[in-house]
Amino acid sequence: MQQIHDLVRQKLTSPAEDADPILVMRALLLGAPSDAGDVAQQGRMAVVSTFLDWVGEDLESTNGSGENVKLATTIVNLLLPELEILSTEHLEGIGRNVLEYIENGVPLQPRVFDLLAKVHNLLSAMEATEMSSSILQNLCQFEWNPLSSVTLASCVNDLELSGPELDVAVKRLVRQIKELEIDEIPPFVYQLLILSRKGKRKEAVAGICTYFEWFDANHPERATSNGQSMQGTVMLHLSFAIKQDNDLGSELMKFLKNDKHYLLNTFKMACLLSISRIHRLESTIFDMLKSSIMSVYKDNDVLDKLHWVAEYTNMDIKSVRTVIMDIVDRSASGWDQVIQSTIHLALLLIDAASVLGVRNSDAVVIPQSRPKYADDIIDLGIEVIAAMFKLHDVVRAEILEQITSRVVSRSPSALPFLQLLSKVVLQGRGIPSYVNHVKYNLDFLSYLPLPIAKCLLSAVQPIAGQDAQFRDGLMLVLRKSIFARELDGRMISVHGLISMLQSQLDSIHSSSSTGVFGSEGVIFEILGLLRRCFNQQYEIRSAAYDGLGTLALKYDMIAGDIFESLYAQFLRYYKPDDPVPLDLQICLESELRPTLQEPIALLLSNLLMIVRHLTMAGNQHSVILSALSECKQKIESLTTRLVALDLEDYELDKTTNLDINSTNGQYHAGISSLLIGVLETTLEHEFLLHADSMESCQKILGLYKKRKAILTLYEDTAKEKGRKAPTAGSAVLSLEFSAIAIQSIFLQGDVQTPVRSLRTDLDFIHYLVITAGQTIDKAMDDKFDDGVKEKSLTHRSALAKVFFHILIHETSESTLISHQPKKGHSILSAIASTLLHILMTTHNTWPQQLHSFLLDMLSVTNQRSPPNYDMNRLIMPLWTELKRILLKYLNAETSLYKEAVIILQIISFLLEQLDRTGAGYGEDVGCVMSWLSGIMEDRPIQDVPVVKELFGLLISLSIRNDQLDIIKTMSNEIHFMHGDIQGTSFDSQAPPSNTFAIVNEKTTTSLATLSLSLVEEGAADMIWCIGRLKMSDGEDRLQLFEQAVCEHLDAYLVILSELTQAALTGPLAEQLIRAITKTYRGYLAILKHKLTTPKDIPQAFIKLVAKIGNALTTKMYQFLTTYGHQRQEEYESSSVRRKKANGKRSVVDMKEKKKIVRESKSIPMLIFVVEQFEQYLIKLSRKSKVDLMQYMKRSTSRDFQIKLQNFVAPDSSEDEGDDAPKSGAKRARLAETNHQGEASGSGDVPILAGSDEDDS
Repeated sequence: MQQIHDLVRQKLTSPAEDADPILVMRALLLGAPSDAGDVAQQGRMAVVSTFLDWVGEDLESTNGSGENVKLATTIVNLLLPELEILSTEHLEGIGRNVLEYIENGVPLQPRVFDLLAKVHNLLSAMEATEMSSSILQNLCQFEWNPLSSVTLASCVNDLELSGPELDVAVKRLVRQIKELEIDEIPPFVYQLLILSRKGKRKEAVAGICTYFEWFDANHPERATSNGQSMQGTVMLHLSFAIKQDNDLGSELMKFLKNDKHYLLNTFKMACLLSISRIHRLESTIFDMLKSSIMSVYKDNDVLDKLHWVAEYTNMDIKSVRTVIMDIVDRSASGWDQVIQSTIHLALLLIDAASVLGVRNSDAVVIPQSRPKYADDIIDLGIEVIAAMFKLHDVVRAEILEQITSRVVSRSPSALPFLQLLSKVVLQGRGIPSYVNHVKYNLDFLSYLPLPIAKCLLSAVQPIAGQDAQFRDGLMLVLRKSIFARELDGRMISVHGLISMLQSQLDSIHSSSSTGVFGSEGVIFEILGLLRRCFNQQYEIRSAAYDGLGTLALKYDMIAGDIFESLYAQFLRYYKPDDPVPLDLQICLESELRPTLQEPIALLLSNLLMIVRHLTMAGNQHSVILSALSECKQKIESLTTRLVALDLEDYELDKTTNLDINSTNGQYHAGISSLLIGVLETTLEHEFLLHADSMESCQKILGLYKKRKAILTLYEDTAKEKGRKAPTAGSAVLSLEFSAIAIQSIFLQGDVQTPVRSLRTDLDFIHYLVITAGQTIDKAMDDKFDDGVKEKSLTHRSALAKVFFHILIHETSESTLISHQPKKGHSILSAIASTLLHILMTTHNTWPQQLHSFLLDMLSVTNQRSPPNYDMNRLIMPLWTELKRILLKYLNAETSLYKEAVIILQIISFLLEQLDRTGAGYGEDVGCVMSWLSGIMEDRPIQDVPVVKELFGLLISLSIRNDQLDIIKTMSNEIHFMHGDIQGTSFDSQAPPSNTFAIVNEKTTTSLATLSLSLVEEGAADMIWCIGRLKMSDGEDRLQLFEQAVCEHLDAYLVILSELTQAALTGPLAEQLIRAITKTYRGYLAILKHKLTTPKDIPQAFIKLVAKIGNALTTKMYQFLTTYGHQRQEEYESSSVRRKKANGKRSVVDMKEKKKIVRESKSIPMLIFVVEQFEQYLIKLSRKSKVDLMQYMKRSTSRDFQIKLQNFVAPDSSEDEGDDAPKSGAKRARLAETNHQGEASGSGDVPILAGSDEDDS
């Protein structure tokens, strides 16, 4: 044997010197035939052993590339068939020889492991199970050289394994992944996926996903291109494997569905996006991703309220957004397979979130109609697609086609997709190559709804400013639309022309001289087209005037031209030598019925605005200055004649018909509305220019009195017709005027100042305050200049400071209180309402500016706060001032309850802005709660709106601060005030003392309603929390989470138990039934959750079950029984009163019948839920071996059947069938809850009865 060994070794080490080693080895194998006995077996074994020694020693030449590698491969091919001849002992020896090299970490030639696989399979076939098992066991126990890991994985794939052996092999391969270099991971994972087909798909998928979760968290290479490229290759292997194996895809889907945090792992979500390209999995994956992401965003609103839940779960929208945007970034670094899927997911999210704001299929969705979380989802989708558009040229055409599809089809998501188009256009990258795709939308422009068309025009303006051909095409569409038959088409044209004019003016400074000349030509062409709008419908003229007026203030180069156009239009209605200054008759169109044709007030308002602007600028052409001087003279004449105007000159007097149902009334109503607008416009102009003179102030009051006289005519007509008179608001006054006028009147100067004389007219002051809020809304709705919204922040800040100053310093004896119309708010109340409106609109529009806004408000109190103060340190001093104001109103000789309600609303708004993460948050909220508790204890307030605001604020703070102790105490006093349902004394020896004076006979109903609403909302929140239990991290946190949920359920149980014992009737009783039903649904949810871990029943849960049985269930049955008798008595008493004279059977009226039908559904549903609760409690008791039913009162007979046939006449059942139960299934459900009441001897109960019999 030694000679064979030496010969083979010599030929392998020097193959070029003599004969081919393959021929020598083949000759030796042929010379040792299979039937030659042990000697031949030993000879064959010597050949194999010599070869193994050679490859184990000569590593450099047998690995990589070269002649020896080819030689080793050929030898393995030669030896593999010869192994079948060897005995089990020799096979075991070969296997042991190879395993020794593996144990020592020797990187053998890869084909050598084929010998090991062959040896194992031969031993298995020879039923030498111990030997084969030993080979597999040693192979899995030894540490593998990373360079040989892929080949060893392939070797394991070739092994013929039983179920347990396969499980061991898969676990070994999964464990080996962490030991590999980055480049070795993809082929190794591919071998693992092949192995998984033998029946261990779940384990393989779990191992791969778990590894990459660990890799992302701990490996520094995750941020490198190599690491990202490796993950992308693994996803490709996974996708290919799933295409070949349906079951592997199913296992991956199951694993990720059961994974509560897959949205927080980039690799897992990317895997789903990658395999979503497989058709059979596409819809399932996208539905799962869409619903999961939307659920996270929707739950975020609840997390904001139930902040304590965040301690037990890390699933939030920021984390999800980070993962998705990480996938977007990696799509440009080798993850090409997720590009299309990511875009498709973003499209689905935008479409799904947009539909949340749709009330009907034809509605155009406006952002205000959507919940906030829907807007957040849309923003995410837009951001994803915009980033993809920027990174990948291959998807740009498809994205633009998707936008066009939504716009043309008027989809509910059209506006969000146009926001996407706007963002893509502003990015600039790639758009010049795809202008034709955008231009295609212009063909449908005039046929789109106005909101969609306006958004489209805004989005394409940057392209029009850069591409002359696109601009010319847009101009052609707008020029045609200006003469369209439909009004919307013309409105679109006006808005488009104004937007294009603004775009051209913005770009004119950055263009060359040739470009400037071309832009000026376009500008004057647009101005010419807009002048044609001056002869069209009322709405078209209004849009043109507003747009031109805004642009004139913003761009001096066209201010003079716009002034000339508007001035020429104004002169058509101006009468120079006539007591009647304006010809308002021609402002009405009276072909069939009088309708407004010329918005003279808007025309005059924009004209005067430009006049003031040009007067301050002064650098205009002499022709413009001459026309400006002439215009000023005419305006002064107009103002003087309006002050001296006799309303009878316009046929307006006490006998004037203002009934809009008649032609004559429509005419006079049109004239009066136009005249009111003109009066307001001239009033504003006079104040802004000449308010420092007494003569001007008299003119202002004179103009206001003319306006008031016209409104008096409306009020008189409304009284005669029994209708509501028009409000005293304004559609033309500006926010600038409101801010300057109110500051001048209330803060600047002294009593002798002319402008302060205006304060003597309280009606005028009331008018200014009321219109201030309307001017804020008007500024926010500006259609043509977003800069106006920014400017309005300064004006509203000034208004807020003035109003806050007034609230602080005005006493309860102030004239602002005494002046109050018969219907409506006092001046002080209007001031408080407007301040609240300013705060809310500021928060909604500029949430990031609220801090500086409140800082300005705080300066009114003479408290100097550094700009770096956090929000809490700003709000609490403001709360202190508002608290004093509230107490001032409550302590007044005649309590100012209307004003107090608004102050409480302001306090509620400010407290909602407290930062929960800020320093001292808990102390601040506790301080406010103590203050509220003190007010409710000391003051027997009987005004229901004030009580609702106080208690509602207390409830809100209690939930935010997670303290319900005060609510529990108040529920006990509400119970005491309503009386006990059994007419017996309280559980204690003496009735509770009335700690809270606010709980009295007039307020107790409202307090009970709010308390029950709290319980209903709390039950819904707890059901949501129970659903989140599976999202908690780790077993310890899960137990803490369960304990917290049980504690909160216990708190709501205390409140509900007290109210269940109270003698509630009518709507309160119905609300109580709903609250109990929802609460038991919460208990049922936590029972179902505990059934998943029945061996772990904490003490807090046992205490909760005990309280449910003792404090709620028994009392609930007492309530239902008493309520049934009350309803029977109510029906009998009302039935007597409704008996018909002819003696026929009485029929319940519709209101009573609907109430009975509600009870026929709500009460059996309550009993059904209670029975389900008991059923699952029995199951949990059996599984946990804990007797939880000992706390429950079991019942053998319950009859809560509503018998409609006793109340509804047979002949009325068809006419009123919509309100009665129709379904046999519903009747069956009711029957199931009755427990055969009649058979148990309880008898028929006319409306509702309840009986409980304890188990014997």
